[in-house]
Amino acid sequence: IVRSCWRENGGVTPPLDLVKKRSMCLVANYPYSGTHMMAAAVDISVFRLEDRTEVSRGKPYLEMSEYTPMDCPFVSAEEHKNRMEITTLMERHGFLHFPGEFWHYNKGDALYQIYTRSGKPGQYGPIHWDPQTGEIRPFDDITSPLTPPDLLAENIQQALKRMNLV
Repeated sequence: IVRSCWRENGGVTPPLDLVKKRSMCLVANYPYSGTHMMAAAVDISVFRLEDRTEVSRGKPYLEMSEYTPMDCPFVSAEEHKNRMEITTLMERHGFLHFPGEFWHYNKGDALYQIYTRSGKPGQYGPIHWDPQTGEIRPFDDITSPLTPPDLLAENIQQALKRMNLV
C-alpha cells in the first residue's frame, strides 16, 4: 500500500491521509469494519489435493497491489475463472466476497448486511478475546483506530526505509 501511494504521490513520501485513505479498503483499522475481529470473515487459499499446489488466482495471498481486487483486469483469463469458481462455491454456502480482496469472504456482519441490502443489523460485532481465560467482551470504542495516526506514520516511514525509498 505504501509503495503504491509513493508512486501515486510522484515518488515522494506520501501524506499520512493518502495512505490512510488507500488502506481503508484493505486494512481493518477500525473495529466497526474489522470483519475478522467479529469472527465473520475468512481469508482463503485453495490447494489441489493431488499435488498440494495452490490454485492460481493471479497472485498469492496476501498480495497488496493492483492485483488485489477481485475483478482485477491484470490476471489471466484462467486466473480470473479460478477466482470466480471459488467465489461461486463460497457464495453457495452463504458467504459474500469482498470486492477489494480476491481471498476475503464474510458472512453475517454489518458489511454483509449492507452489500446484500438485507435491511438487518449485523449479527456479529468486534470483540476482545482473552485466549488465557476464554473471556469474550465487546469492544469499548468501535470507532477508535487500532493503530493510532502517530504509530501509522511511524510504520509508513519504516516501510519506506525497507523499500529504500527514503
